[in-house]
Amino acid sequence: MEQSIQNRTTENSSFLTSLIRRVKITSAVRFEAHHRMQYMKNITTLSIAMLSIYIISLNLLVFIDKYKKLSNELTVVTVVLSTFVLAVSLVISQLQYGEREYIYHSCGMELNKFLDKLLLYKEEKHTLSFEQKKELYIEYSDILKSYNLNHSGLDALVVTSKDDWVKTMENYGFTVYKTGRWKKLWIWCRKYIFDASFIYLLLIILPPILSLVLLP
Repeated sequence: MEQSIQNRTTENSSFLTSLIRRVKITSAVRFEAHHRMQYMKNITTLSIAMLSIYIISLNLLVFIDKYKKLSNELTVVTVVLSTFVLAVSLVISQLQYGEREYIYHSCGMELNKFLDKLLLYKEEKHTLSFEQKKELYIEYSDILKSYNLNHSGLDALVVTSKDDWVKTMENYGFTVYKTGRWKKLWIWCRKYIFDASFIYLLLIILPPILSLVLLP
């Protein structure tokens, strides 16, 4: 009898440990996705604002004697750039960075509430029946379904590469290996250079450089 109770306790602990680990990782990744969307929202807003400033500045050049002879060329360039800014703005609005930021954050908060429930079960060494285990899995799946927006693989890589995340997981009793220095560098390059945000950074940096090179 005692052996049977001990076996059930071990099974419950294993079940809860596995689910806690999964929920903890998922919530951390969703919060990382939230930060990525927040960054994308800010950088896209800045890029559109800066492009608008560049266009206005080009228009004002015709009032400088040195550039009056280029008035036709500058008008054509500003019309093309204005059309480009409009197209980029439409694309950005369709990507809905602000809405996705909110969804990721809400999902992470909901998962953290569920995590607290699991930790309470584990701390109290609550004996779970098969039906209760099934309900917990369904509850976890329902949270993900209700927010119906998955994170990217890059979000997971960024989270698992952080030393403070490794320390947090170790505090929960999980063994996690630290990411090597070169792999961290590769993840950083993926996040800030090969990701879409780099395009918006170029839209901020390139126009003034081109202006200095091309304008006499």
